[in-house]
Amino acid sequence: MRILLVTLLCWASISYAAPAACIDLFSGFRNEVSKKVSKVNASQSSVGIEYARVKLLKKAGFSIFADINQFSRKEIEKLQKYVRKLLKDPLPAVISPEGDYFIIDGHHDLYSVVLAKMDLEDVKVNLEIVKDYTFGGYDMAAFEADLIAREWTYDSFVKQKHRSIDEMMDSPQRSLVGLAFMRISERYGVRLIGKNFTPMVQFKLIDLMKKKNLYTFDNKLDINTIEDFMSAVLDNQATVQFLVEALRPEADAALQTFLRSRLNAF
Repeated sequence: MRILLVTLLCWASISYAAPAACIDLFSGFRNEVSKKVSKVNASQSSVGIEYARVKLLKKAGFSIFADINQFSRKEIEKLQKYVRKLLKDPLPAVISPEGDYFIIDGHHDLYSVVLAKMDLEDVKVNLEIVKDYTFGGYDMAAFEADLIAREWTYDSFVKQKHRSIDEMMDSPQRSLVGLAFMRISERYGVRLIGKNFTPMVQFKLIDLMKKKNLYTFDNKLDINTIEDFMSAVLDNQATVQFLVEALRPEADAALQTFLRSRLNAF
């Protein structure tokens, strides 16, 4: 099944949520910090593990058919070297009222540490702090509510303690959407990636498609399932309209043209 789903896929870079228009910075407060991965919390409860695996192997220069469990020591070292390089690019994060660090996007990138079999205590990740909730009188309930309002999280996962990246659940549904976006990017030569859209675009797309009964998903991730999902997205006026409305003003021009031309064709 894995071979089927990756046969026609290519890499599409992962993107991150845009910071708030007004970043909460204070005198003496650093906008970028470096932290051990073990000290960084997830703001979401799940990650698409297969999606993360395909992207990691492709970007690190391995075959996407490869089994990391069968890697030689040299191959593991190469993979881990790539992950350390990857995490030099800062992930957007916030500081909770209790002083904990939460990434608000880039969960699949950070999960690469788990896939590459690295010790969370031995790897550091750079964080771009977009808001510090130790200022402003926030308690944890207000912190959670504000993250949801800003669309920096989608559930109450932030209420839990010690939700490190290796504790995230697998979501085959998230893998389906991510792999389908990658496939669309490959087939049509457009950058169908998160940074071109408003936050939570994939989550909202899933909710819309469920509401309109546009697809059913039985956790299979073969190429036929991915192709069917692509068709459900691109051949329906409501879903294309949603994507057009979710575009950021500065979104890739080719992507804007592609989506608007499909919308006009209905």
